[in-house]
Amino acid sequence: MANANLTPKMILKQFMAYVKSDLIMIDHVHRDYDAEIADRREGDTIYVRAPMNFTVQTGTTFVNQDIEQREIPVTVDTRKHIGFTYSDDDFQLSMPEFVRKHSLQEAARAMATDINRDLLGLYDGVYNWVGAPGQLINSMADWNKSQLRLDLMDVPAANRYGVASSEDGWALVDEATALNAADEEVIRARRKGMINRDAGGAMLYRTSHVRTHTVGQYDGTPQVNGASQDVTYAQYKASGQTLVTDGWSSGSSELKQGDVFTIAGVFAVHPNTKDPHSHLQQFVVKADVSDTGGAKSISIEPPIITSGPYQTVDAAPADNAAITVMGTAGTGYKQNLAFHKNAFLFTPVPIKVPDSAVVKASVTDRTPNHKLDGAYSGTGLTFTMVKDFNIDDYSEKCRIDVLYGKKVLRPELATRVSGTA
Repeated sequence: MANANLTPKMILKQFMAYVKSDLIMIDHVHRDYDAEIADRREGDTIYVRAPMNFTVQTGTTFVNQDIEQREIPVTVDTRKHIGFTYSDDDFQLSMPEFVRKHSLQEAARAMATDINRDLLGLYDGVYNWVGAPGQLINSMADWNKSQLRLDLMDVPAANRYGVASSEDGWALVDEATALNAADEEVIRARRKGMINRDAGGAMLYRTSHVRTHTVGQYDGTPQVNGASQDVTYAQYKASGQTLVTDGWSSGSSELKQGDVFTIAGVFAVHPNTKDPHSHLQQFVVKADVSDTGGAKSISIEPPIITSGPYQTVDAAPADNAAITVMGTAGTGYKQNLAFHKNAFLFTPVPIKVPDSAVVKASVTDRTPNHKLDGAYSGTGLTFTMVKDFNIDDYSEKCRIDVLYGKKVLRPELATRVSGTA
């Protein structure tokens, strides 16, 4: 049956429904700053307060400690759109006919894939990595190493999630037995690729959207160049940290943003007790770096802090301490993730529909929760649709847009995951 009242808003609502059915990550990341950024424009930056750490003292003698408040910049810099052409005659079609003619479901699926991949691309700010790169996660014992690492980082047990590649996810299926229920929540979860509701305490999903990281091309016997390369939290807050190294082979040599390495003799510590762990602290490269002479100054996360409430390691690296990069140079590895909800931040932002557009619409997936001030259900995404006439070929062009910001908020609350040999 024809529907002469088909409108851009109706088309957008159907598009939103299709997008939501394929999203995985948005429901499982930090969203508490949505209201703060909602009135921003593309390119704007807001500053999100990072959590503070404190040291507990023993005894009656007062020991003062400075309150260090760090702010993390989040930029509204990610805009996506899908463009297509339709005519006024299409408005006479029923919604099913319009969807079939213009493959609206496939367009929405492509949009959801891009959003998922954007959020999964935040792996390159995560420095913890358990397992051996290149090995499939083919047992729950392999997966549980990620939950052990989160425990050692004192990550809360609630709101833990996991995302595994198709290859790793299917290798785990035989051991994933926690989806036997037939309630609607489980049915929806199965559609989105959930393979275990309680994988060591995490909801674990399988998806082909997991990113691949290719390790930089390098060779040689890299090492720390100079002792006492530690910083205070105030220094790190002001300008980050750069590690001075040498021993890389001369000629073209590079590390890529997202590469992970360890330093001999530098062990991780418990974030609250400061007791040393048995594993070396891992560091992530924050920006691409290359050279031709065998020396590199590397921007790293976390900083090397040896005391105080923000301590990250048991000791500063010694001069000539060996550096070991995870994985093989020039090789790509799937970046499976285990994380707490607060590890990553997602901030959807409404787009102002241009006044000059004759045909336009905007749809937001947001239902206020009147019991909690500022809280709401839904993805928070806003899609806009505008249509314009192209005089050159007498066609009607249409585009659907979305805008958002994303950020690694607390990298210590996440780990990359590989299997073991």
